Amino acid sequence: MTDASRFNRFVAFRILTVALIAACGLGVATAPSNAGHNRHPWQVREPSGSGIVRKVDAENRIITVTIGPIEALNWDAATRDIGVVQGVDIRGLKSGSRIRFTLELGPYGRYAINGINPGR
Repeated sequence: MTDASRFNRFVAFRILTVALIAACGLGVATAPSNAGHNRHPWQVREPSGSGIVRKVDAENRIITVTIGPIEALNWDAATRDIGVVQGVDIRGLKSGSRIRFTLELGPYGRYAINGINPGR
């Protein structure tokens, strides 16, 4: 086998490797585990939840909320700091407010609230 032939096989192998990685979507490997659920979190378009507001940081657009489980994301009940996207009105929120909310996946793989309604 000549050096040119070896080089061509090497290049072909590298191209095939890159194509297989792209086809398999290995970026999905960083998505959260679905822990045996039928739906995958990265396939849920707008997961929703409810909870009680504990703190509002209007300047940084972050609310601390005690939420119930969000099965679609495999999230347990917890108190979480969740960002709120621009355009969502958080002026009326205060500690103790019950809310229902929807979430969207942001550019850095973190969920943020994109809709808030008074909850029960």
